[in-house]
Amino acid sequence: MGPAERTLRMVSARLARALAETLDGQRRLIQLENWFDPDSLEALDAARTRLAGHSVRLASLRVQPHTTGSAEVTLRLATPQASHAAALRVSRHGQTWIGSGLVLG
Repeated sequence: MGPAERTLRMVSARLARALAETLDGQRRLIQLENWFDPDSLEALDAARTRLAGHSVRLASLRVQPHTTGSAEVTLRLATPQASHAAALRVSRHGQTWIGSGLVLG
C-alpha cells in the first residue's frame, strides 16, 4: 500500500468516525459542513433524529479504493438494539476530502 492509499484510508476512517460521533450526539452536525456534501448532511440529520437517545458506535469499516483520490466506504454502526449499514463515497476535491452519496440503513 502506497502513501496515497494510506492517506485515503486514513481520511475515510476519520470521516466515518465523525459520522458515528454525530449520530451518537458527541459532535454537532454543523461541524461536518466542510467535509460532507449537502445531500449527505441531510441524510445524516434524518438518521440522527431517528437514532436520538441511542448510543451509536462505529463497529466496522471497509474502504475500497477506486483511484488514489476516491473510495467507496461501507460501515456498520451499532446501537445496543441493532446494527445499521451505511455507505458513502470519499473523494478528493483539490486539497479537501469530501464525503458524498451517503446512504444510511
